[in-house]
Amino acid sequence: MASPDSFERAFSLAAELMDLAWECQSPAILLTEKHLSESSADIFPEELSLPSAPEALVSEAKPYKRYAVTESGVSPLEFPGSEHADEDDVIKWNSHEHLESGVRTDGAEVMVMMKDKRLRKAETVKRATKKHQRVAVYGAGESLVFAYGSTALELREAMQHHPFKLVVPIYLEPFPCEELEAYRGCEAIIVEHSSQPNFAEFLRIKLDIKAKANILRYDGRHWDSKELAERVREAENA
Repeated sequence: MASPDSFERAFSLAAELMDLAWECQSPAILLTEKHLSESSADIFPEELSLPSAPEALVSEAKPYKRYAVTESGVSPLEFPGSEHADEDDVIKWNSHEHLESGVRTDGAEVMVMMKDKRLRKAETVKRATKKHQRVAVYGAGESLVFAYGSTALELREAMQHHPFKLVVPIYLEPFPCEELEAYRGCEAIIVEHSSQPNFAEFLRIKLDIKAKANILRYDGRHWDSKELAERVREAENA
């Protein structure tokens, strides 16, 4: 069973992502997993400190431009029936590059302008995530272990049987490189529920972290704390 802490964190993280999605007008993806989704626990939202979504940037410009170019990359919203909307306001969108109005375009200059706008928006999203916890660090010891998701809860239990330092990135995109810069180029044991060391490869790309060992499990079962502690100990001495 997953720890109640993991459920509470998943719940609060979902609230954080809704906050970011609303503020930045961007899709947000909460990565879940078999271990967490097949477990159950009682959650009391009133006992958690949850962010409230900020008021969206509302458009008062006429004619309304859903994709208006802004310094932050976030365009003003218009809501049907709002005090700023009128019968002439039309929202247009498609899967191709578009003008500020939403009408499709193949114009080279406009394509560059819109792509630059989205690049600025990516920086806005990155700044916005900094108001939330993006990295968690637990324990102390000579060995450095990286994990993410509920695997971190299993490793925290394993710490009771063998000491090590556990680093857990909470946000994978935008990845908090600044907060993890101290680990760049380090050697680490990487634990994940996967048949392939995908997280290890991700850390190599982002931080040049070298895998001293990859501890993988992909049988759909959670780790016993003593067994996992022993696997970490074996990886240290490999």
